[in-house]
Amino acid sequence: MVVKFGLLGPLLLRVGEQVEVTAAKQRTVLALLIARRNIPIPLERIVDEVWPEQSPESAVQNARTYISALRICLGTERDRLTTRQGSYRLTVGDDEVDTALFESQTAAARSALRAGELSLAVDRYEAALSLWRGDALQDVATGRALSAYGTTLTELGVKTREEFLRAQLLAGEFSRAVGGLRRLVGDYPLRESAWHGLITALHRSGDRAAALEAFQQARKCLAEGLGLDPGPELTTLHNEILKGSPTGTPRRTPPRQLPRPLSVLVGRNGVLEAIRRTLTKPSSASRIVVVHGIGGVGKSSVAIAAAHALTRDFPDGQLYVNLQGASVGSTPLEPVEVLGRFMRALGASEQQISPDAGEAAASFRSQTAARRILIVLDDARSAAQVLPLLPAGPGCGVLITSRKRLDTLDGVEHLHLDTIDLDAAVDLLAVLSSRTRVDRDPEAARDIARLCGRLPLAVRIMGTRLARHPATGLRQVADALARAQSRLDEFGFEDLSVVSTFDVGYGALPKGAAGTQARRLFWRLGRLDFAEITSGDAAALLDVDELAAQRALDLLADHGLVEPVGPRFRVHDLLRLYAARLAQSRDTAAELDAAVVRVTQRYVRVVRGSVLHLPMDGDPASEPATGDETPGPRTEAEACEWMATHLPVISALVRRLVASPATSPVAWDLLRALNRRLCTGYPAACVQLYGELVAHADPGEHQLAATMCTLSSANLFLRRDSDAVEWSRRAAALLPRIDDPALRARILCVQATALVQVGAAEPALDRFFEATLLYLGLGRLRPVSICLGNASLATLILGRYAETLAILRHSLALSRRHGGDSQNLSCILDSLAMVYLRLDRPEAALRYATASVRRCEAARYIFQHSVSLQRRSLALRALGRTSEAIADAEAAVALCLDGSEQMRLDALRNLGVVLWLSGDARAVAVLAEADALAERVAAP
Repeated sequence: MVVKFGLLGPLLLRVGEQVEVTAAKQRTVLALLIARRNIPIPLERIVDEVWPEQSPESAVQNARTYISALRICLGTERDRLTTRQGSYRLTVGDDEVDTALFESQTAAARSALRAGELSLAVDRYEAALSLWRGDALQDVATGRALSAYGTTLTELGVKTREEFLRAQLLAGEFSRAVGGLRRLVGDYPLRESAWHGLITALHRSGDRAAALEAFQQARKCLAEGLGLDPGPELTTLHNEILKGSPTGTPRRTPPRQLPRPLSVLVGRNGVLEAIRRTLTKPSSASRIVVVHGIGGVGKSSVAIAAAHALTRDFPDGQLYVNLQGASVGSTPLEPVEVLGRFMRALGASEQQISPDAGEAAASFRSQTAARRILIVLDDARSAAQVLPLLPAGPGCGVLITSRKRLDTLDGVEHLHLDTIDLDAAVDLLAVLSSRTRVDRDPEAARDIARLCGRLPLAVRIMGTRLARHPATGLRQVADALARAQSRLDEFGFEDLSVVSTFDVGYGALPKGAAGTQARRLFWRLGRLDFAEITSGDAAALLDVDELAAQRALDLLADHGLVEPVGPRFRVHDLLRLYAARLAQSRDTAAELDAAVVRVTQRYVRVVRGSVLHLPMDGDPASEPATGDETPGPRTEAEACEWMATHLPVISALVRRLVASPATSPVAWDLLRALNRRLCTGYPAACVQLYGELVAHADPGEHQLAATMCTLSSANLFLRRDSDAVEWSRRAAALLPRIDDPALRARILCVQATALVQVGAAEPALDRFFEATLLYLGLGRLRPVSICLGNASLATLILGRYAETLAILRHSLALSRRHGGDSQNLSCILDSLAMVYLRLDRPEAALRYATASVRRCEAARYIFQHSVSLQRRSLALRALGRTSEAIADAEAAVALCLDGSEQMRLDALRNLGVVLWLSGDARAVAVLAEADALAERVAAP
């Protein structure tokens, strides 16, 4: 609850909301307690303050009554007012009372002033003075202590006003200071320091006549009020103005060259704050920021908005130039031309501006050495173009935008500007077109924003077009964008064009072998729809070594055609469309197929030679890894990172490979190498990729049956139980034509597992038994352990708990004895926890669930990790460890896999139950969310 106390104006008490303390003497008691906050006040001192002249006989009792009433006013915060040994103490934090906040802000302002941070000092003084709501203790009847305290506060307020106005003068804010100084001399006409400030401000802002008139007013006030003439400081100032001496000459108007900012800028608060932090560092630190990113991402808009917000931090002016490094139809400006422009803006004559670039740069550094100027260098082509334009003065700041990082610039802060998020893109669309239209069809608005690739330029174009055609529905526009043969052509309006922006970067790629390689790589990225790529992938695409591929990627990055993201390079959606358009007729189908096959074969070799390869029983034998290849991941943690990096490329490869009968076998090779890794760790991607294979390629019955088993298992991980049953049924239909006993066993085990999930326990047990016999006949004890673990779920459904425990213990022993993998062990341990929960033995359940959670955490088995956390949360709740139970249940929801609504539903229901049993009111909202999700997935 927000609690506030105030003495700088009418007495203030806010406990959540404002509390009116109406009794006059009660207000005096409260004011005294606030003024002496956190200090015990003897009752007799309170009586003296309330009745300063003569107290009645009932004074002590009345004072206690007032204090009791104040406790009632404090409500839930009544414990702040305590009694001890005849004294009363009100506990108040420094951030809860305006007097302490005033002191803190004033101290910060003075500190900034001493450090020469004038703009910061002005801000802090303003914040301090904004706390005043009137005269100190304005509506409080004061005794001796409060009267003296009020006088002190008033004097501090006046002094702070003077300091604030003086800081404005030092910061060069003369015109802005005039109003405050006039009010100050109106309130205190006998303060010569206030008149001195007013006269100075008027003169330095260019109003010499008003300054001289103010001196005469000051002379009159001092004569009438004190019978004195102005003092020596005021008289000296007057004489300087009369003589027109340099100290009295108004300064040249600082240059204010910033372009008008965009009226709408959304989703950029983070980068604006980062720019502000760097450019307002202490003057001893570097104050140069480079904002870089692809064309159309809004670098210039962000820089101009940031610069406008910083004008008060750079009172000596703001210089701006568009360097035209990537401007459509323009030639990049030469540094010497820019230096001439800047020098003229700073007041230099033509004779002072040298045509020599070196001399001009030196003169510019001299001109800016003692000034506080912000220099905005927009659209820089290279570090060489920027370097002569950098000032040497510690008070200056430089804000640069470029498609390149400009890595060779020393001591700069690099800020990569990405596309805006989807919500910000929708918000921009709403502001530009119509908030009502977007609110009427928010899903269509989100589709438009997605189809714009969340690129601000594209969103701005679509928003402007929508504003011109107010009768056009958003869904109509979204559908037209989705159907458009060349979506890029839709992103053009008057002088705005996404294609023209991209043309500049592509057209600037150098000629020669390096440029040719970069262009060929860019075309292929577009044709293959690769969203992200590594240098190894690029090497395979180009059939060159990795060093040459890295050079090609760096060239593309330097021209805003790809973006470095850690070890990868990302290609924006619209840039991929642009690249695909350029690539038409560049590569033959055979050349492109050969490039795709090279990349895929590289992946197969890397997977088979690393921990990524986890073959499933019944999979056809894999060829051994060959070739001198970049080593793959060695640990599970590295494997997870590798999959996160490369899965988008793998998806694009499979889509391309299955389109042709000549290349589809290579897709089978890749997915076979990643089979179990995909199925257990990335089931949604597994379903999508194998689904495309089954739909577009004919691998033969053996491979088809193995694929259907994988699809069934992946759907089980996603809790799409009906789909899992259907795929297992289709695999089982091929059993009469499958002679491989290992694959037969796998089909039976997969079908049995799917049947268990839909409650068909008896037929599932028959299939588990048959699969177990086949595995025993092959001497394959690891899959026997898996079969037994899954079979225990069937006996559990049938209520045969003792048998279930016996099966699980046997499965656990087999798995440990014969090197069972960690995932199988975690599943067995979780099943044991489930059984012990059914048997109302939460201690044992907690032990096994914790063991399962630890294995899942170590190996990053996301699905089983979520399930085991749910199990452990129920055990903890049964043991009365409520907070731990809720934490586990919430973590289980957070782990839910993308694309698995059923998995999320289970986790939400579990969280709702744990909250409900714990008496937590959030249970209602969580269970309502689960019910809404259940309707969407048609779950019981």
